[in-house]
Amino acid sequence: MKHFLFIILIGIYSNAQDCPTRIGDFQINSTITSDLEWILPSYSSYISIIESLDEYQNLTVNHEDLNEEYAGDQSAYRIKPDYKNVKSWYNLEVASVNDSTEVIFIPSYKTDDIVIKNVLLKFYNDKLYFIRASLNKSYTNIILEKYKGKGHKSEEKKSPNACKNIKLKKYLNTFSQYFFASEENKIRALLTFDFKINKYCETVINDRIEIFDFDIYMRENQKIIFNMENMQMMEDDRKKIEKEQKLKRF
Repeated sequence: MKHFLFIILIGIYSNAQDCPTRIGDFQINSTITSDLEWILPSYSSYISIIESLDEYQNLTVNHEDLNEEYAGDQSAYRIKPDYKNVKSWYNLEVASVNDSTEVIFIPSYKTDDIVIKNVLLKFYNDKLYFIRASLNKSYTNIILEKYKGKGHKSEEKKSPNACKNIKLKKYLNTFSQYFFASEENKIRALLTFDFKINKYCETVINDRIEIFDFDIYMRENQKIIFNMENMQMMEDDRKKIEKEQKLKRF
């Protein structure tokens, strides 16, 4: 799983730093699912459901629009796993195959005149344990000002881009991460700054923040992998039986 080994290192890191614990009204281990009814006006009405990677990506705000206040749907969506693609990235990173976890996605969330995009919330037994959101210019400035000189740079990489345009070859892909560990509890945060130019010579930026309860995050991820393996075995058995029954008819 993405970040899995890196997260283990965070858990044993001894020199804990001041750590982000919230995004606006969403706070790790404090916000519960019933709070969404007053945080999000649209939540108390009918809430739509996302059940596939395509649906999720269609609602995700592109990096070109992250700084646009009115880009992105302000509704909340409940995310369900894609049972047709059991081992998909979507099931691992976005949705959850654990009955104890509820996942909510908000494409555009405004708080104190700051618009934050692609907010992903994961609740374990109704309590928020994981938040992920895209970093736009205004939100990044606030985070960097508040946590300047804190956190720990865990990784920094530069590599040639995949574009064949000679004029663009001079621009390197860059990737850096900073992590934070709370001194009082098991809350962790990860800032990722990811810039690349792809083979189509398009600029792709995936800057993001993730905040989570380390213990619950690790436990739920292990359960997700276990459940997905079981689901895949059941699907394989179903296809095998279906094939055998079909062969018997000829």
